[in-house]
Amino acid sequence: MSLERVIEEQRQIIAFKEKQIEKLRDELNDLKLLLQSVTREWSVQVPATISLRVEEERPERWSDKSPKFDAMRSQLLESAILLAKNRNEPLHQSEIIDAAKRKYPYLKAVDESTLTARIREMCEPMGLLNRIKPGYYFPSKRAIEGEAH
Repeated sequence: MSLERVIEEQRQIIAFKEKQIEKLRDELNDLKLLLQSVTREWSVQVPATISLRVEEERPERWSDKSPKFDAMRSQLLESAILLAKNRNEPLHQSEIIDAAKRKYPYLKAVDESTLTARIREMCEPMGLLNRIKPGYYFPSKRAIEGEAH
């Protein structure tokens, strides 16, 4: 079994477990709300060891954004491959981002740090970009061959 396959399987397991945890949290909050209602209606004291505090809505988490990140990585990689074919030299991350923003205008609204993080993710463990020096990248042979198929 290849390392990439193991990593992908682990990523899928983690995503599945995160969804399970989220469902359990939602269920726990629903039960706490029900218990709060019943204890008020029946004037029952809840032992101090039981917390009925309901978690507030959390902001969107990384796992929620993961499909969006996949699309961003794909679009950044496509832009890097096109630039590399034209220039045949290492590309600065800002050049890759600028090219992607021209082709995909919605990326203009995405924070720069998010886009640079997606570029770094394509180096390790994905192996789609080679980091030549800090901030400079070149598409890997695997990425270029994969793009041709």
